Amino acid sequence: MAIGTLLIAGCTGLPADHTDSSRDSGVRLRSIDGGPSYFRQWTENAPPNDTGFFPIGVWQETGTNAQKLRARGINMIINPVNTPGIGVHNISALEDEADMWAGAGTADWTGKIPGEGNICSPDSSKCGFSVMLDHQSEVAPGEMRYANYGKGVVFWESDADAARFVNDYQDVVSVDLYWATDPDLCQASQGGSLFGAAQPMPEAECHKASNYGRAVDRVRDLVSPRNSKPVWAYVELGQPTSNSPSPIPIPEIKAAVWSSIIHEARGIVYFNHSFGGPCQSQHVLDDCDPNVAPAVTALNAQVTEFAPTLNSATVDGFVSAKGADTLAKGSGGDIYIFAGSNKVESQYVTLHMACGLPNEVEVVDEDRNLPVGPDGTFSDRFDDSNAYHIYRVPAAAKGCGV
Repeated sequence: MAIGTLLIAGCTGLPADHTDSSRDSGVRLRSIDGGPSYFRQWTENAPPNDTGFFPIGVWQETGTNAQKLRARGINMIINPVNTPGIGVHNISALEDEADMWAGAGTADWTGKIPGEGNICSPDSSKCGFSVMLDHQSEVAPGEMRYANYGKGVVFWESDADAARFVNDYQDVVSVDLYWATDPDLCQASQGGSLFGAAQPMPEAECHKASNYGRAVDRVRDLVSPRNSKPVWAYVELGQPTSNSPSPIPIPEIKAAVWSSIIHEARGIVYFNHSFGGPCQSQHVLDDCDPNVAPAVTALNAQVTEFAPTLNSATVDGFVSAKGADTLAKGSGGDIYIFAGSNKVESQYVTLHMACGLPNEVEVVDEDRNLPVGPDGTFSDRFDDSNAYHIYRVPAAAKGCGV
């Protein structure tokens, strides 16, 4: 299936970065975070500014594995080990999780990292801002700055300190929270704080795939000005912590990736390392469950097929639903709805469209169509917390005036 972009300027007379809220239907176009030309600013350490490119990376893989990674639909290596990969984009990170191991503070940094001795001076102080500022100063002109954070930004720091990490040091930002496999995320001080419960989360609620998207929301909410820079998301492929009880299930890998995208992550990075369980490896795709690599390859192909659509403007106000998170994107006059369950139990979800109503919608890659009622609703079953569907709404863009 060939998927093109919605030609925003041609349909509306507006530049592609423009947000217009004056739709009779209440539907409006909103540019992707950073705008469609965001990556054009840099000549080094950046993905291409290509509407057909959706960043799909892997953390700290050896460059010699680049050919195998490309065959699996992976187009970036973050912090390549030993040698850069040929035929992929090599992205260096300023630092990883300085919010966690150095804390939110401006004390002097000793230059050491965990395991090497005192990190901050004085020893009891916090120096994460100093760490990031030091790394930032080493970046050459024309080089994009990227950094990843963790539980400090999402859970532990004040909004002001978390926003300082997110906004002050890099051009692209991400956080890594491994909801499927990290039991500590269920604690009141972690997942409980993100969801406002202030108490431990039930295990099923804690480990569901929609939480990956919720973490993306947290970071995007901290970006200032709002929507001004891309946020990437991490998804694990094995057992990333020593206390991980089991590997992430393949259905949850898929659902976590799509949840992150539905919540408007502009890139995905896989954590391909396992530090727990029987298969401890830095190359999970090669060394562990043989079913993971083909599943991830197919998933990456699906995401890449939709890259032009995902890189187009978001169609706000077009669809609403209870029980599923949704994202609407324009493509060639059609509108695509990406929907992922946010409930643990099996459920039927009713999705309501505001305008441009056809008689039926196509369920992409599932060989079925669903009828649309006169009130603009259609219903579909989501079997569990890993269920997601993609719908094509034909010719809806014109009917909605976008």
